[in-house]
Order: sequence, then structure tokens, then C-alpha cells
Amino acid sequence: MKNKVGCTLPVIDSVTLSLTSTCNISCTYCQNYTYFNTLGRKVVMPEKVLSRIISSYLSFAMLNQQQRIQFVFSGGEPLSVGLEYFNKVIQIQNKFLKNNEIQVINSIQTNGTLLDQNWISYIKDNNFHICISLDGPKFIHDKQRVDFTGKGTLYRVIEGIQLLQANDVPFNFLVVITKNSINHEEEIYRFLYTLKPTGIGFLPCMNRGPVISPKEYAEFMIRMFDLWFEDGNYQIPIREFKYLLLTMLGMKNEPRLCDYCGDCPRTINICPDGTINVCDFYMGAKEGILGNILDLDFVELVHSHKFQEFKRLTKNVPKSCRGCEYFEYCRGGCPYRRNNFTQVDYFCPARKQIIQYVGTTLENSINRMVEASPKLKHALNENEIPNLR
Repeated sequence: MKNKVGCTLPVIDSVTLSLTSTCNISCTYCQNYTYFNTLGRKVVMPEKVLSRIISSYLSFAMLNQQQRIQFVFSGGEPLSVGLEYFNKVIQIQNKFLKNNEIQVINSIQTNGTLLDQNWISYIKDNNFHICISLDGPKFIHDKQRVDFTGKGTLYRVIEGIQLLQANDVPFNFLVVITKNSINHEEEIYRFLYTLKPTGIGFLPCMNRGPVISPKEYAEFMIRMFDLWFEDGNYQIPIREFKYLLLTMLGMKNEPRLCDYCGDCPRTINICPDGTINVCDFYMGAKEGILGNILDLDFVELVHSHKFQEFKRLTKNVPKSCRGCEYFEYCRGGCPYRRNNFTQVDYFCPARKQIIQYVGTTLENSINRMVEASPKLKHALNENEIPNLR
């Protein structure tokens, strides 16, 4: 992408602001547990850091002529900073957003336990997107998402979801797949869809707690795809499958899922003290630190040696990736899971299985449609249906 003065700048799709190290629950698999303990469990991003991030990112996006950007507010638990803090966010954005050329999306990633009517009204009035961490039915969720007394949190999350529903506020789910999830795909699927989210994303647990293997991940996702595809619940997309299907059909599919992007970093993370990380997976990891927002703005960041070197290494995938029939979909996977760029993605075997299965299912569905419709078959008789696997 070229900016107004003709210089090519990398695209940064979103910025995640880890507003605070404070969290009111203690998930068994929290990937940032060690980092936040080192940082201190009651640290909140100062206003000068918040203002610097917002102003710099907006200026960068305008210069880069980006039509859409996203601020994701995370933690810790972001709602623990309070409503007045989020009022500052809106005030700062309004101060620096000088026109409506850019679509600014504000998203909150929350555990859902602090949602009340005041928060719901604020979220609705200010058009915030909201994504709730929910891992499934009580026997799964309450085993791994507990408070500091060890008590499950599902009932509090459900109370928050009911408030969102009562106020017509849409919400998404982010589901962490753990050892506890395996062989419970249908219970998880039915439970999640009963709550009527607008979308669902799945994240495999791999660092801490009840981690899963690539084989388990593949089997879980393939079973989940079958449930979703056979039900025809396309109005409530599962992001991983939506991405693959749109890509296989050659349809517009932006922004790409970050770990299918092959162009990292595009979704950077900034900690309460202003430390810039490649993404939130890299919080507390030296190899993922790109600098500090108080020392450099976004234009300086993307021209920095650390940023450019990381982007170069991201594209330097193993030869086995470049020759892989699934590379056009996978793009080498997630750098964090590539062991300092020396190996293929840890979940590579699983991703291959998932892509192949989705492609085969789609291809078979198209073939059945063609065979069932003489007119469609005639229209396509000179165009071989592509191999989608």
C-alpha cells in the first residue's frame, strides 16, 4: 500500500491494547500469567500511553490510506479499568479523528463476568464490538475458567450474555480448545449456538494448562466443521471455516486471519507500560518486542530494524512449506508456533488435515449441486470444477 507521498508502508490491521494486568479470574491456561505477575497484578495503562497509541495509530492509518482499523481492548480483564477510563478512550479518539474517511472499530475482549446494565448501555451507545471468552458447557468452562477461590464463572458469564441479548447487543465468542474439550465437540457446538452469538472463533491451547496435540486439534476442528456445515448455520460463522471457504471460492476475504496471513506483524499488541509486541502471544518474550510507543510512532515502528527483520523472517518459511499444496491457504502459519522460524508451525499437520477436509467437503457439495441441476451443469460444462483440496 502506498501513502499520499508515494512511500510504501506495511498494513497494520489492528492494535490490541492490554489496558491492565488486573484480572478478576484465574484461568488455568492463561498465556500471560507469568508476564503479568512480573509486571505487577494491578498495573493500568497511563493516559499518556493510551493517548500516544491512539493518536499515532490514527495518523499512521490516514497516511497509509487505510479504510478500516481496529482497536482491541484487552487485559487482564479490560472492564476492570471502569467506565470512566473508556470515556477517555472515546474522547481521545474524537480529538484525533479529524474526518470520517477511516472506519474505526472498537472491540472489547472480555471474560464477561463484569458485564452489568451500565456496561451494556455504554457498549451499545458507543458501538463497541464485544467478544466473550466462553469455552463451552459448565463441565468444561468451570473446570478451566475459575475465580481466585477456584469457583467456576459460567453462571456470571451467562448473566452478562442475557443482558446483552435483552438489550439487542450482538456479541462473538472466543473459545479455547483444551484437553477438556476433546470428544465433547457436539456438546460445545450445541451449547454455543443456543446462545446465538454473531460469530465464533476457536483457539488451541498450547502453552500452559490442559494443552492439546496437533492430532487432537485436527479431530476437534473437523468434527466441529461437520456439525456447522451440516446444520447450515452460516449466518453464525465460525471464523476459521468462513476464512477457508471464502478463500477456496476466490471471494473477497479481508482482513485475513492473522495466522493464515503470512505477513506478520499486522496485529500488534501494546502492554500497559507502552511495550510494543508483535502480537499478544509474544507478551513477555524478548524476541517479540519491537520497541516502546513512547519512543517511536507507528511510522517509525514499521521502518525500524526490528519490525523489518521480523517481517522478513515471517516470509522466510521452510522449503517444505513453499512446496506444500496448502501454502496458498496457510501461508506458513503462525511465527510464534514456528520455533524461532526454524521449523514448520506446531499445528501444521492439523492445519493440513483441516484444509484438506474443508476443501473436499466443499468440492463434493459443488459437484452434487451440479449433478442435481442440468442448467448449472450445462453452464459449467466447459469449466472444470477446481480442485479445492
